[in-house]
Amino acid sequence: MWAAALLLAAGGVLLVAVATRDRPGVTVDSGAYLGAAVGLRDGHGPTSPVMHYDEPYPDHIEVGARRLVTHFPPLYPAAIATVSRLTGLEPLTAARWLGALVMAVTLASITLLVATRTGSLGFGLLAGALALAPDLLRDDSMVWSEGLFGLVLLAGVVLTDRLLRAPSRAVRWALVAVAAAAPLVRFVGVAVPLGVALAVLAFGGGSVWRRGRSAAGLAGVSLVPIAVWVGVSAGVGRGGSLLQWHPPPTRKWFDGLTALGTWTGVTVGPWRWALGVVVLVVLLAVAVVVAVRAADRLVAITLVFAGVLLAVVVLARCTIDALVPFGVRMLSPVHLLAALVVPLAIARVAVPWRHLATAGALLVAAVGVVHSVRDARDFPHENTSYTGERWDRSATMARVRRIPSGNLIVTNAPDAVWLATGRIPLRLPLPNDLFGGGPNRQLAEQTAVLRDALHGRRAIVVFFDRPTQGRHRSLDPRLIANLDLHRTYTYDDGATYRID
Repeated sequence: MWAAALLLAAGGVLLVAVATRDRPGVTVDSGAYLGAAVGLRDGHGPTSPVMHYDEPYPDHIEVGARRLVTHFPPLYPAAIATVSRLTGLEPLTAARWLGALVMAVTLASITLLVATRTGSLGFGLLAGALALAPDLLRDDSMVWSEGLFGLVLLAGVVLTDRLLRAPSRAVRWALVAVAAAAPLVRFVGVAVPLGVALAVLAFGGGSVWRRGRSAAGLAGVSLVPIAVWVGVSAGVGRGGSLLQWHPPPTRKWFDGLTALGTWTGVTVGPWRWALGVVVLVVLLAVAVVVAVRAADRLVAITLVFAGVLLAVVVLARCTIDALVPFGVRMLSPVHLLAALVVPLAIARVAVPWRHLATAGALLVAAVGVVHSVRDARDFPHENTSYTGERWDRSATMARVRRIPSGNLIVTNAPDAVWLATGRIPLRLPLPNDLFGGGPNRQLAEQTAVLRDALHGRRAIVVFFDRPTQGRHRSLDPRLIANLDLHRTYTYDDGATYRID
């Protein structure tokens, strides 16, 4: 059993290594993670001198000053920094091998867990193969926190089940540690302490009062660290964008269905949303069977955690961050839980339905693994990553590399410039409010802050047409007028401007 689990884990590490053979994938989020990791490694705490794309625009710019990275909690950057310190690797390379380690531990854990629970190595390998899906491979091939969060989420489910089956002080404190770590990896990780509380309340022993007291105690203690972090970082908040009501439009819900459709292994095509409906129906059917037949409690606990996590994601999208997508990346931790639930549920189905369900799950797993192998081969050519070919060939970035060191660079892609050149750029204010949606009502004030920082300095504005994975962008006319910009060079993917 152990040998099979380790062999599957080695396969996962190999795929991550192949996918990241040039470098791991990097996006705007990755820039903030790496900036904070460098700060932690060098003893400056989770701070960065870069004005990262996701961070709120400061009220005052001191060129080169380190700022607290607040948009993301600090545990994933701390993990990168730890690997970097222990190995001597640069943070980007350290993140690569951290992703491979997370993949290995996740695959081995879910394989052993299901095999032990069902008494069947075949079901264990099925769970591991389902967890080797393209979206989960991508999480660990990017400098993203989803892979580590998925592992912490899985640990929370397992320890909750263990606490309810054989309570002990050691298990309780281990669960508290895991539940406290989850929101420090990703803010939506508050779903883990909430899931623990709900599972204890629903499935624990004793009176309702006793279960409620235990649930409240576990959740309360687990939420203390993230409450402290939020209090520390509150002084660098998002101003008027916090706690606004911006429910997602209808197309965002279809994005969620499309993401569910990719769990079948089909990662391209216009009908993935229809496959998503099928996946949703299957998961709801599993939930109904568990509720009616009182099946494996681990399955029930896992469904509780998945439901709470989905609710937290939707609530965050509606109230705090209008950028939160219901896409493949955001839903990938739930996909990991599905990889755990499906084999456990199939193992309890009567013959011949068990054989039919197993055949269907094997088909999905096989398609997913084949697509993961293909994606690992093609990953270095990914054009949405700052380490992909599009940015390597960027004529505008080539121009940035030729700008004399005495000139400040002001850009709408600060993470890309920093990662590609090592230069510390300033960030152009954005015409839209990233977190609340709609226009940026503070654009004039932020432009004035930037203009003050540039006073008496030589600076060049570098504008990229596609600074992120989103749509084509144009330089806002208000920025051109307020900063007195004059175009100097035009390229296929951007332009440069002098400031008069």
